Amino acid sequence: MRFLHIADLHLGKNLLELPLYDEQAKMLETLTDMAVANKADAVLIAGDIYQRSAPQAEAMEMLSAFLSGLAGRGIRLFMISGNHDNAQRISYLAGLVRQSGVYISESFDGKTQKISLPDEYGEIDIHLLPFVRVSAVKLKYPGEKISTCTEAVQCVLKHSDIDYARRNVLISHQFITGSELSGSEEKTIGTLAGGESKTYDVDYKVTTDNVSDGEVINTAVVSYTQDGKAKMSKDSAKAKTGMSTDGVYIYKTCTNLPPANGLFFVPGETVTFDIEVINPTTDKTFKNLKIYEWMYSKTKAYKTLAQLKPGKSVTYTYSTKVTKYQGKTGKLVNIVSVSYTDPKTKKKVTQFNSCKVPCGLEGEDGVVVTKTVISTPDNGSYYQEGEEIRYLIEIKNNTVKDILTMDIRDSLADLDLNGYRTIQAGETLKAGETYEIHFSYFVTADDVANTKVTNLASAYWSVEK
Repeated sequence: MRFLHIADLHLGKNLLELPLYDEQAKMLETLTDMAVANKADAVLIAGDIYQRSAPQAEAMEMLSAFLSGLAGRGIRLFMISGNHDNAQRISYLAGLVRQSGVYISESFDGKTQKISLPDEYGEIDIHLLPFVRVSAVKLKYPGEKISTCTEAVQCVLKHSDIDYARRNVLISHQFITGSELSGSEEKTIGTLAGGESKTYDVDYKVTTDNVSDGEVINTAVVSYTQDGKAKMSKDSAKAKTGMSTDGVYIYKTCTNLPPANGLFFVPGETVTFDIEVINPTTDKTFKNLKIYEWMYSKTKAYKTLAQLKPGKSVTYTYSTKVTKYQGKTGKLVNIVSVSYTDPKTKKKVTQFNSCKVPCGLEGEDGVVVTKTVISTPDNGSYYQEGEEIRYLIEIKNNTVKDILTMDIRDSLADLDLNGYRTIQAGETLKAGETYEIHFSYFVTADDVANTKVTNLASAYWSVEK
């Protein structure tokens, strides 16, 4: 059986203030031609049909024409809702359009929806799983241990009607492990027998921050299960960085990494930096050098030097104690600037270098919630009634303790069965890690009258004793 697999159409999306209706309509025509030319038995659409959960009429008309065109050519279509879609709106009339060979995922009921298709080899089972959150699966199966998206999908599959002796295709739109590795993800290598080893390569491009830090520190962490116990091993390697320059070069590094708790420096803890100012040239002498430690003073030189000859350098050590503010913000940034007279132009030149180290708090203040609007109004200036505002909520565990269970609430969410506005429940968050979740809200007439939307996100958690 031959499939054309597509996803993330995002019909109705604007580029800045310009609608993309013509371009997206052409895209759908091209997909239809591809399906016909390649004699596809079915087209699979794996979520995010629309850009907004309340799509524009033009976007809905485009989808309707696309589905009708495929059905008219005898090509079956299987479609699920994604995290951008409203599952109820996507599944509207799903039972009716099945008669035309268009199969749309219905509202999540705890299981996949199975459709069996015949071919020359027998039957193949297509399973539709619309985008679901961990909290939705927990409500269906309160007795199951579920803390991640992967575990939620595994739970759904366990309770679904799946015959693994048959051929199965699962259409889903989820955050799950087992896909090809990207730069922001962890690598899973499976089982490792005694005496066995596995290797892999990682390429990394040096950034301007790495050049400023004077080095790249790469830490590999391997988590695994042995004898029924969860364990972890890690190792780090350093590589020096620099840049070609006609002036001085500032090399700076923190000498007491890693912190005592293995994660970050806490208020009152001392952070020590080694600084080296180098003249890498072979024919220039720089005069009237003034070195400024910004944590000491931005206007009063920490060190002065009459001249720095070619190939020579000056080194020193600077220490400072972490403040509560730095623990709260999660970082300490130490900036060094060097001013000197260029021998060729006779003008004053100033160069900078910064070094950033992780900081945190060990008490309740160490759990920080931030919220960011990640959508753009259709007109580029303000949201109108019915438009979707999309938020990114981040919960940073800047403590040394794991969060065992965490509920995330939003002041604009609907009330749950317990009377709270919970958008995610029962999550875990390890020390030093960050949890991200998206939330959408549709502007009402009252919001327009008030000329603003005020939104509050909160996290409630418990930690190990």
